[in-house]
Amino acid sequence: MKIALLAAALLLPIACGQEPLHLIRRPGVAVPDGDQRQLRAGLTRLNSRLEALKGNAYLADVLIFEKAVRYALDGNEFFASEDIFKAKELLRVGTERADQLARGDAPWTHGTGLVVRGYRSNIDGGVQPYGLVIPSTFAVDRPHRWRVDAWFHGRSETLSEVNFLWDRMHNPGQFTPRDTIMLHLYRRYCNASTFAGEVDFFEALRDVKKQYNVDGNRILVRGFSMGGASAWHIGAHYGTNFAAIGPGAGFAETSEFTNFTKRKYEPTWFEQKLLHLTNATDYAINFFNVPVVGYKWDKDGQRQAADVMAREMDREGLTLSRVWGLNIGHAYTPGAIVQIDKMMDAIASKGRVEWPREVRLTTWTLKCNRMRWVVLDGLEKHWERARLNASVEGWGDPGSNSVLARIADKLPIQWTKDSVSGITFREYAQSNNALHVAYLPDYAVVDFTTPPDARWPGKIVAAGLFGERWELLRNDGQ
Repeated sequence: MKIALLAAALLLPIACGQEPLHLIRRPGVAVPDGDQRQLRAGLTRLNSRLEALKGNAYLADVLIFEKAVRYALDGNEFFASEDIFKAKELLRVGTERADQLARGDAPWTHGTGLVVRGYRSNIDGGVQPYGLVIPSTFAVDRPHRWRVDAWFHGRSETLSEVNFLWDRMHNPGQFTPRDTIMLHLYRRYCNASTFAGEVDFFEALRDVKKQYNVDGNRILVRGFSMGGASAWHIGAHYGTNFAAIGPGAGFAETSEFTNFTKRKYEPTWFEQKLLHLTNATDYAINFFNVPVVGYKWDKDGQRQAADVMAREMDREGLTLSRVWGLNIGHAYTPGAIVQIDKMMDAIASKGRVEWPREVRLTTWTLKCNRMRWVVLDGLEKHWERARLNASVEGWGDPGSNSVLARIADKLPIQWTKDSVSGITFREYAQSNNALHVAYLPDYAVVDFTTPPDARWPGKIVAAGLFGERWELLRNDGQ
């Protein structure tokens, strides 16, 4: 009974005609019977091959084609007659991939150019597609860690999975930086990368990291229009993971962009409070540690996003780097594309600064609680602004952020730029996997003037452990 009453209450405004129902996607075109039969037969053939591929590591790269066509047929998502042709071609490519997998081959996994791939989402267990532009310099056996630029697309009410896959197989996009893997996100039709869209982004990025040798300090987030809003959102809330943010157009907050004061419904106090979860303007100081290059032009209302972010960053003592487009509406100028690429390339060449001397972080929720080496794990009052400014005095080379740095000036040694890092077992441990254990404790001082041997990298002058409060323990661990 409670469920029935709740449903009635939710449906009442529509039933009374107060708020007309608006379907986000317009209905698709009619699919002729012959094409319907041909597409259904193609799905049957592809599904018969998929049965034998269960458990294959690259199965999602095939399932994306089956799902795209099946959804379009069942959901009336052919928005133009040419979409039917596209679907037939996608079934052909999907069947070809299935046959290749059955032979133990997956050539698209090491190919260059335009590549579409998929992953299985933890949200609903279904497969989600993404597109890649793999640089011509890519090779599987090349010892190189690749820069990745994630690109968020703009809004399109005809963006079915059929159209997304087709576009990603034929269109490299406006930005194709040299020696860079471009990651194009689908994100379940048209969301600006909040909630499920956030998960879609991070899951797709995680899959790219799994499939390719990615440089974790050279991942950039970019987008235009709705994709610009995505870039603002991801950059302000999760910028700790990225080297730079490049938003164009879109929106950066809700209240001013939608002009709440003139809307029919006044937002409740809790709606206002919850805006702190998504408004990038509320997190402007986070760009202290995350470089951002915004794009602004003179003949489009969506330039408002860059304006409000510039205003909020200015209040925090920051200056938004902006590229300007003149005499143009909702688009990039050719000159702006060149200029933006140049600026983003310069940032990418340096990479993300993992260990900056100073970190500034603001948040309203523990959902967004990280910035570089700072993690905020408690709030006195949730949904009220928390600020944290952290700095390290006397910071040396990256990696010196440890208690050892506090006692370094008391040690009878001379520091050089040479360092040793990584696993601590050497040739001695090769004879048996049981010997693959840690051989050095929390800290060690190594004299490299003594030649290394099969057991040690040099003479171990001193070594020991830290306590729970990072105090130095006695040699016996007490």
